[in-house]
Amino acid sequence: MKFKMLKKFAAMVFAISLMTALFTGCSGPEKTPETVGGSNSAGETNVSGEIETIKILAREFGRQTDISMVQQAINDYIGGKIGVNVEFTLLDAASYPQQVSLALSSGEEYDAIWFNTAEFNKYANTGALQPLDESVEKYGQDFLNCFTDKELQANRVDGQLLCMKNVCDMGSQYAFYMVKEIADKYGIKAEDIKTVEDITDVLKVVHENEPELYTIVPYVPGNGVMQPYFISMYDQLTSVGVGYMYRDEALEPSYVYESEEYAQIVALAAQWYQSGYIPKDVGTITERATELVGAGKAFSFFGTYNPATLQQNSASSGKEMVCSIISGQGYKTSSFLRGGFGVPFSSGKADAVVKFLNLTYSDPYIVNLLDYGIEGVHYVQKEDGLLDYPEGVDSGSSTYHMSIQSVWGNEFIAGVWAGNAPDIWKKLEAFNDSLVDAKSLGLVIDTSNVKTEISALSNVVTQYSVPLENGELDPETGLKEFNEKLHATGIENVYNEVQKQMDAFSVN
Repeated sequence: MKFKMLKKFAAMVFAISLMTALFTGCSGPEKTPETVGGSNSAGETNVSGEIETIKILAREFGRQTDISMVQQAINDYIGGKIGVNVEFTLLDAASYPQQVSLALSSGEEYDAIWFNTAEFNKYANTGALQPLDESVEKYGQDFLNCFTDKELQANRVDGQLLCMKNVCDMGSQYAFYMVKEIADKYGIKAEDIKTVEDITDVLKVVHENEPELYTIVPYVPGNGVMQPYFISMYDQLTSVGVGYMYRDEALEPSYVYESEEYAQIVALAAQWYQSGYIPKDVGTITERATELVGAGKAFSFFGTYNPATLQQNSASSGKEMVCSIISGQGYKTSSFLRGGFGVPFSSGKADAVVKFLNLTYSDPYIVNLLDYGIEGVHYVQKEDGLLDYPEGVDSGSSTYHMSIQSVWGNEFIAGVWAGNAPDIWKKLEAFNDSLVDAKSLGLVIDTSNVKTEISALSNVVTQYSVPLENGELDPETGLKEFNEKLHATGIENVYNEVQKQMDAFSVN
């Protein structure tokens, strides 16, 4: 990853403090915004004339009740710097996908929308998003300086950049997370858990002794309990079950829902569901796993792993967590690099959006506002440079604290939250360096030729994958019916299209 922005920081009056924040993450924002600004590549000078307001739709992570207060602080800071103000709409995880779909189909007036990988895959080839290349070239140099061309390729369609990806981990391993207090109570040690069979034994012990708890829950409501575990095995490439399995030596597509791995996973899910480890009302759960853990309702979940996630899950739940890494080698993939903020085609404010987002790649003050809120109100900076809740406030009573720092711009310039290693951002950079480039890295599938099939197949995937991964459907008859419907709905056409583009990618 390229961090040319450091050269710009070096010329600033307060270069030493900013470089410390970038490399070690030890320092939070300074007392006043004037001491922490980024580069001038977004036109960060006093602006006369009318200020342009952009409307941003994003998903809520953690507790962000005071978003209007944070929004005002941001606008007070950026209005005179770039001539832009922001207006945020934050939605919960359960309703977000549907609202994004409605916003794009209705032409509702949002100027920027946050997409995860699956959502970006769904809309990238529909014409719903406008190219950002010209705007980024004029106003997004700090963004461009953070990525290699190959990394940016993941968010291009037909050579055009459709999304501004954040700087964070570029791949992942996957882990089984547990509440430490409960694990300790029953002598469960994270380092002893190596396989999913070991996890079954753990869940049995906890369920028998803590029957009032949800023994294991989905990481994100609306997803399957087993989903994070399964996606550690392949690069998605499409949202409908045609992907690249990492176990394959040759770069070739797979029907992932027909894989032996998936059959084993849904069979295990059914076993856990029948045993009561996966709750019977799993399909109606609306809280994230960390929220259920924080409320004392859940013991464990599967989730992504990097050097920061254990503390993030502990912080967002308010309970100390432990974890066991259950995936093998981590891979850097286009799937993991895809997503971020895109601009709907209906918006006429791409330049203004890029001006604002560019600040999030270079200005620690803005990033800390977005991630942690207002200093002295939502967080304080301790003597050791780490950030923490103010006295009398914790994760349960905080009115602004994002549970993850990998949504806005450059995660590596944010302050470091108490409980993390002061050099956590350097560790994450090292983690990125340890990732193996998947054979599919740089491959971006254009699904425009099969968009009708993708739309129909998405409905089938939604109907079957979640209940299978929650153990609610019979693993034999349900999985058989799932794959039959995928084939009846045209998944072969998608497979053939992926194969054609893989062949061209391999030649090039």
